[in-house]
Amino acid sequence: MSEYLAFIEHLNEELRSVDNYTRDDVFNVFEKYVTNKAKLRKVIDFGALFYDYTKFKTLFEGTLFEDGLSWILQLYNNALKQNYSESIRLFKGSYPSIARGFASRAQIIWTNGIDTFPDRLDLFVKSAFQLIGDGIENSLKPFLQFLDSIYCVSHNRPVVKKKLGSIVDSLTSNSELFKDLYRTSFFDITVSQWRNIANHGSYTCTTDGKIEIYYGEKNRVTKYIGRQELEMVLTTLDTLLYMHKTAYTLIHIDHIDCLPAMKKYHETTNDDLVIQIVETSYAYGLEAFFIEKESWNIAVLIRKQEMTRQDIEQYCAVIAAILSDEKFSVLIYNGKQVQYQLIYNQRRAEIYKYVAREENHNI
Repeated sequence: MSEYLAFIEHLNEELRSVDNYTRDDVFNVFEKYVTNKAKLRKVIDFGALFYDYTKFKTLFEGTLFEDGLSWILQLYNNALKQNYSESIRLFKGSYPSIARGFASRAQIIWTNGIDTFPDRLDLFVKSAFQLIGDGIENSLKPFLQFLDSIYCVSHNRPVVKKKLGSIVDSLTSNSELFKDLYRTSFFDITVSQWRNIANHGSYTCTTDGKIEIYYGEKNRVTKYIGRQELEMVLTTLDTLLYMHKTAYTLIHIDHIDCLPAMKKYHETTNDDLVIQIVETSYAYGLEAFFIEKESWNIAVLIRKQEMTRQDIEQYCAVIAAILSDEKFSVLIYNGKQVQYQLIYNQRRAEIYKYVAREENHNI
């Protein structure tokens, strides 16, 4: 239970990283990237893109990652113009592996976090490289495979299946921006080499507190880095993954109707639902602090303003859609007191308002 509550708190911390933003603010940031503005508005009203917004404002805006986001979306639009049907086919074909990559990242945050590490250097290095290896192989690689495919289509080249190293070499040699994203930002070592270092255990701690890494053909290249540099690799990888996730989500909005339904493992499906409930709650002026997954008992805190019955009804409708009309209940706290209780069952919602009882005190 403790790691579960920590996971929810981690999600809320992300959402709190930008102050006083609204659904309109989220729309204004992303509307230039999406053709179907009405669908974008509907997605935001559903409670999506709030995590992406906070990442955009705190990490992407005015940086290399904003350029990367724009370039990926432009590249996909170019591919659509070059060969629409093939571009849609590639988008559909990439969806299962990218969705599994999303799930893998959520599992990592749930079990390990990405910002809490042991003080002891050798334990930190072990934990860091486990995260690097998993993040690149399971989460970043599917994005890069998709990106390489649409790059080929946009340049009227045949799509050929490649290994990760070949994909990264191709992208970095054809674009200075991709070179900066996938190599320069990682201390001039490609992300595919970092994956190899992690997966092959090509690292060791030295007696003077450095980290020795070796890579390349027959591990001919040796480099020494410090703890701070390895922490930077983790931070940059996390930002890079979110940049790709945001780009793919924005493509998804314009082309969601072409995606097939995909069955997921029960627990990771529930993870997705918890993440979305936390995000949607925040979008409607609430902060979820407890979610019981099996019976969907939810507790939320009113963040700032008073909620009207209309606000609650709209929030209820969205949560019902997220949970596919399953039974759920929500306790809505104002400070330490429950102000509303919401019970949804068999497509019927009941809303109860609790009035604080005044107590008499003898003086």
